[in-house]
Amino acid sequence: MPLPADPALRIEEIDARSARPSVNVRVSVHLPIGSPANSLTEGHFQVLEDGYEVPQITVSPQKRDRDILHLIVSFDSSRSITPALHGRMKHVVREILSRTGPEDRVALYRFNDRVTLLSDFSSPRGEFLKNLELIRRHGTKTLLYNAIYDSLERLGRDDGVRRAVVVFTDGRDEGSSVTADDVIRLSRSSRIPVHIVCPAPVCKTDVMERIARMSGGSLVSSTARGCVAGITGSLSKPSTGEYLITYPTTLLPDGQSHRLEVRFRNGTVSDRDTGSFLMERGVPEIKTSNLMEIMLISLILVLIILLAVVIAVIIRNGTKFFVPAPAAAQAERPRWIKSAGTEHRDTPVASPTITPSDPEYAYARAWLLMKDGPDTGKKFPIFWDEFTMGRDEGNTVVIRDQAVSLSHAKIKRIKDTYMLFDLVSENGTLLNGRKLLRPKALCDWDEIRIGRTVLVFRGSKIKD
Repeated sequence: MPLPADPALRIEEIDARSARPSVNVRVSVHLPIGSPANSLTEGHFQVLEDGYEVPQITVSPQKRDRDILHLIVSFDSSRSITPALHGRMKHVVREILSRTGPEDRVALYRFNDRVTLLSDFSSPRGEFLKNLELIRRHGTKTLLYNAIYDSLERLGRDDGVRRAVVVFTDGRDEGSSVTADDVIRLSRSSRIPVHIVCPAPVCKTDVMERIARMSGGSLVSSTARGCVAGITGSLSKPSTGEYLITYPTTLLPDGQSHRLEVRFRNGTVSDRDTGSFLMERGVPEIKTSNLMEIMLISLILVLIILLAVVIAVIIRNGTKFFVPAPAAAQAERPRWIKSAGTEHRDTPVASPTITPSDPEYAYARAWLLMKDGPDTGKKFPIFWDEFTMGRDEGNTVVIRDQAVSLSHAKIKRIKDTYMLFDLVSENGTLLNGRKLLRPKALCDWDEIRIGRTVLVFRGSKIKD
């Protein structure tokens, strides 16, 4: 079982360099036994960057190879153990060993007036069983706390996720150089649970129960067959998973440290963890071993740019590419006619178009309301014909957001219409969730996102 002090979520690593402009966050999730920790999705996580929620994240599970169990069995061989109890305890040890996986590692300690390691983790199972059968009752003291402490120290040298100690004893300690509190402190600092098999009525239950509970282990007060299931259930694989969270960052390469927070919720289990990362200055390195890939990517980018230019020209001129004009349109073309010996051309009638004077876009006065940003709730009246926004102090509205360019965007009043312009900003300007590619007229309740700041355009209509 996970220790009570263990977090459900832990940030293991933050990488803001190798995948720029994206950030990779590797997290580990620890859930109670039986909970599905290997099938979590984006809906279970939330990422905040400098206090702003990241709108889009990608979560992918990572393969784990650290679920091998490292188990130490510590066996009381003092004369305070009766011959009958001695035999039953050996039977339970064999049952526990038979229920471990072939890849698990098990070590054996024996203790009476001294603590002895009989089989290490590298020993085969046959040697473990042979040494278990050779344990005899002897000695004048019972160094119980020393045996648990030595077992915890031995497990502390193995960096494994699943580690546990199972102690078979009657609960008596005589002559140990450490105390029960020393054992509890070491188990909690190393996050290793201690499971104790201490049969009633000989067991000193109070101290044994305290050690087991404070370390995150369990106390079993029987050596009957039913107790084996309880012990092996406590040693079951914890529901642990590792995930890679990837998201595109809007932070500029400013060479400063930024704060990252990851929140997690799965049913009634919720947790959060924080960390920091450095946005290095300069252009990110392009890592590739194939020159043809670079050339192909460059060619695709050039074709995309050319296609975008062609589309922009078509939209601006109002023409239809590779589509012949309909007959009705051809009939409406200007015609040369003769009248009284004079040639003149018919004047074509222009089709209606949207102009800044249209009532739909005309406002008597307008203002901006900061919906999300450093000055949330603040109102900015638009008094001037040109209304600039950015991080520079010379702007009409100064927005202290690192994702906002020095001169990011502007609103220009043309007659009674307010037009939104992007000033070739670093991260672009979004109008109602779409990137602004050309100036557009603003309507009441339009949302403008620059960097991570959201502004709402409000206007009052012109009364007839």
